[in-house]
Amino acid sequence: MLLREELSDTARNYASQIKSSGQSLLTIINDILDFSKLESGKMDISEVTYEPMSLINDIVNIIVTRIGNKDLELTMDVTPALPYELYGDNIRIKQIIVNLANNAVKFTQQGCVHLKVDFERKGAEWGELRVSVSDADLMAHIGKKIRLHIRRLLQFQIF
Repeated sequence: MLLREELSDTARNYASQIKSSGQSLLTIINDILDFSKLESGKMDISEVTYEPMSLINDIVNIIVTRIGNKDLELTMDVTPALPYELYGDNIRIKQIIVNLANNAVKFTQQGCVHLKVDFERKGAEWGELRVSVSDADLMAHIGKKIRLHIRRLLQFQIF
């Protein structure tokens, strides 16, 4: 309701960040509930058409809020080959990227957190979205099982 009111740019930015953070909190709760589904191999993929740049914008707003007063810079590298629309599970993709970026911010006291988004066409209607998050102290290793699930989630149909 607040976003429907006439607000200053700063107040509108804060309200948007609150909305995005609330959606992220709901996503985290859903992550916790989905964990047992993931382990049992019964996680459903909800595929929809979405705009990846909008998704990236939401992620950046969440991460900038998380950085707060830390002596950190968030940098990005988004390929110009990224299509305007993709078809896939945008909620899970956002969860994965936000979790990786939050960990980078959490364990980095100063320097830079870098988000790289690349896209490679795998055919006329298919492609692979590649996302990496790096930081000055990146020491995290993702297990083989997690990598397989991420790879499955990051294959999309192009429109």
